[in-house]
Amino acid sequence: MSESPTTVSLGILSRSRVFQAVPSGDLERLASRCSYERYRRGAVIMRLGDPGDALLVVGRGRVKATLPSPNADGEFIIGLLWPGDVMGELAVFDRNARAISAVAVTEAEVLFVPRTELMTLLERRPAVATRLLETVCEKLRTALELSLSIRFLDVQSRFYRRLIHLGRYDSRRDGSGIRIQHGLSQRELADSIGASREALNKLFGEWKRAGLLEYGRGFVVVRDPAALTMRLPPSLRQDPILECFDTRPLETVTVGQRCGEAGA
Repeated sequence: MSESPTTVSLGILSRSRVFQAVPSGDLERLASRCSYERYRRGAVIMRLGDPGDALLVVGRGRVKATLPSPNADGEFIIGLLWPGDVMGELAVFDRNARAISAVAVTEAEVLFVPRTELMTLLERRPAVATRLLETVCEKLRTALELSLSIRFLDVQSRFYRRLIHLGRYDSRRDGSGIRIQHGLSQRELADSIGASREALNKLFGEWKRAGLLEYGRGFVVVRDPAALTMRLPPSLRQDPILECFDTRPLETVTVGQRCGEAGA
């Protein structure tokens, strides 16, 4: 027997950090006023310029937030979203059109929280407003870091930092190294660091020949984290995020745990 729409909506809201502080009664009321949609891989969830009449919450799958290139022949991935993440905050608050597009990277389920219902909840529950503001700040910080990386770092440094970010969400150690299941195509990976596909393919080839990594559809296996770190400029080797690629023997530590701690 399938679940009711309200039950599904309630489950999605309760798994989102933004709404975890909401009392059960308020959350159930909000869930009854939300709608959700399922999307196949590659489907457009929202477009740049659409009305900003709802906050979106990822319930299942992965979603990319994108901006089109000026000549419309490509895109720039400005963010990747996982279950529990929200998107569309700017348009909800400033009542302007959507500032980004969102596309399903995998099969995805997305909840739509009507703006009017969200604003009513924020007035009654300031803690939710604080959580939502925190997510906006996190995205702004990430965007600033990405802008700085594109301006000052080379492709290998940008890609390494992206691997660290992706590894925090879905990575595990196995006998051959650290497997990062990112779910993106090589074009999407390149778009996420502001590089061309050709430049990233060249880097993949160099690192594979050096025995540093293997890669395939939707995944990367980092075989020698210590050697990979030494490829970075000296100024980046002490970056705290590099702790996610712990260089101790594989059997002594679970990278996913360390990455989770680093991102907590």
